[in-house]
Amino acid sequence: MEAIWTGAEAIWTGAEAIWTGAEAIWTGAEAIWTGAEAIWTGAEAIWTGAEAIWTGARVTRTS
Repeated sequence: MEAIWTGAEAIWTGAEAIWTGAEAIWTGAEAIWTGAEAIWTGAEAIWTGAEAIWTGARVTRTS
């Protein structure tokens, strides 16, 4: 009976380790997504700045 209990505990420990690993993967995926959103936001800001410079240059040339 003790061997069955020990085996069950080992299975439970393994299942917990798998769950912990899955949570870590999920957390990593969320961090990657957050980083990608930050990169996208930065790229949009650069694009907006470039458009503003382009508009300012065109206004300056025609003035």
